[in-house]
Amino acid sequence: PDQRHGNKIILALVAYNIALFVATKLFHVSVNARRDRIGNAVPHEQKEDYLSTTKHRGNKRLDFRFPH
Repeated sequence: PDQRHGNKIILALVAYNIALFVATKLFHVSVNARRDRIGNAVPHEQKEDYLSTTKHRGNKRLDFRFPH
């Protein structure tokens, strides 16, 4: 049987997944770089104060890094 239509749909889904993977990777790298810039610009004493007083939790904290 000729299944060209189904094959085109599968190829489109694979291409979409690849693009989504690349976009997610770039997002994680850029967020980590932004957090590094912010973290490196802050003096050590202020960084300790942030870590002890912040109400940010999980991935909202400035010391959190996305694995990639």
